[in-house]
Amino acid sequence: MNYQAPRITTQGKDKSQYSIDLGLAQDIMKGKGTLTFNVRDLLNTRRRRSITDIMLDDAHLYSRSDFQWRVRQLTLTLNYRLNQQKIEKKEREEGFE
Repeated sequence: MNYQAPRITTQGKDKSQYSIDLGLAQDIMKGKGTLTFNVRDLLNTRRRRSITDIMLDDAHLYSRSDFQWRVRQLTLTLNYRLNQQKIEKKEREEGFE
């Protein structure tokens, strides 16, 4: 989960921002391949919302903005290892590459 708390800026304030990403991986072909599925912004909530509120000598500027990045993204990746097996996490940590 990605979260950025609301904050006060010199021109106004930025509202909170949040989103959830999700990824799943599965070894296939007797360990010679890995299939990975990722979803970016699972609930489609990644957006930037801000309020600008500036008082000048004789003028007042007030503005609200709501900007949404790209909509939800889905990716499916296949990694195939030629002439090698997947290195297990425990072996990698012990240096048996």
